[in-house]
Order: sequence, then structure tokens, then C-alpha cells
Amino acid sequence: TYMKAFLSNLSLRPSCYYCPTKSGKSGADITIGDFWGIDNSTIGNDDNGFNILLNYNESILILNNDINYICHDIKYEDACLLNNCMLRSVTKPINRDLFMKLCHRLTFGQAYVISTSKSMFWRLLRTIYRRI
Repeated sequence: TYMKAFLSNLSLRPSCYYCPTKSGKSGADITIGDFWGIDNSTIGNDDNGFNILLNYNESILILNNDINYICHDIKYEDACLLNNCMLRSVTKPINRDLFMKLCHRLTFGQAYVISTSKSMFWRLLRTIYRRI
């Protein structure tokens, strides 16, 4: 249930919807994150997951021999095409505020079911909770 809520952008922090540090605007020398678009690249995916390390300062070289990793170079533009969340914040779901309000009163799973269900019963319950 948690992964469904996360992937549908319901359980993200508020700053994720209006992130001021997108497109390398953080002022940091490097950015490290999950590479969500790896499946659509020529690199492929080995089911162990991939991270992306963006180096904004060419004088910084990061090497650590204690870590077992394979490194692939990719152009920034290509990385952005494959991982568009590097450039744009995710869209805040219309039912996100309701979901968070329900999380304070119900279990996480119940909050998810109520805020995402399309049945008439759950829509009625959502309407009631929105007014509370």
C-alpha cells in the first residue's frame, strides 16, 4: 500500500510538488538520486536499481574504491529526457490533502483506499471527510 501511495504521488512531502532546486538550481556541486528512467535507456536495468550522480563542477572527481559500482556516462540532456522529475516537480494529486487528513485519523491503508476508490460509497465518504 505504501508503494502504491508513493508512486501515485500521494505520500510525498509538500516540497516535492513545488521543489525550488530542480534543474540544478540548488547550488550544490553534485546531486545524487534514483534514476527512474533507466529502463528506457540504452544502459538497461539489472533489477538492482540505478542511481544518478550529476556533477555540476568538473573539478570534483568522486571515486571510492570501497564501493562496488559500475559507472556509465550519460549526457545531462539524455538523463533529463529519461528522468523528467529532474526538471519538473511532480503534480500534486487532487486527493492528496484528503489522503493526508485521513492518515491522521485512520490507518495508512484505510486512508489510501478511501482517497483513491472510485466507488460511490467511498466518494460519499470522501465528501464527508473533506468537510471535516
